[in-house]
Amino acid sequence: MDHPVKEIRPIIKSLTQGTPAEQQQTLETYFTPDATFAHPFCRVPSIPTYALPFLPDTPVNSRLVILFIYRWYRILSPRIDVDISSAVHDQKQNLLYLQITQAFTFFFLPVYTPRIRLTTVLHLDHRPAPHDAHTTGGLLPIRAGAGSPGPENAAVGLPANGSAS
Repeated sequence: MDHPVKEIRPIIKSLTQGTPAEQQQTLETYFTPDATFAHPFCRVPSIPTYALPFLPDTPVNSRLVILFIYRWYRILSPRIDVDISSAVHDQKQNLLYLQITQAFTFFFLPVYTPRIRLTTVLHLDHRPAPHDAHTTGGLLPIRAGAGSPGPENAAVGLPANGSAS
């Protein structure tokens, strides 16, 4: 990314609302192959690229695992509304801070749509994007991403059935 604050909105939209092909293209373009991912429900460590004999045309690395997480995210919630209310780039630390609100509709409970606020921190890297990516000349690919819901979301989950426990 040349201008992270300007470029991040369509990147997040593609990851959370895009087709599988759009998600893959976005990850290949904007994430390093060894990117990490941290969320309260899952974590992906940095995994170097490996070639597996039974998948000769598919490099296996942490970026591929992150792709599977975003694909599962789209299966779990086919309708996602994401709004980035704030994006700030700390150039000295090379961090991009995002305040995100998302409406997440589970496929198995389409009448319930909780709105969740997340604070996300993306660690940007100075190395160029991978040579196999269709880059726009960006110098700051995403090396790590961590999202955490705010404390006001502690009670967000499946709707209560009216009984006290």
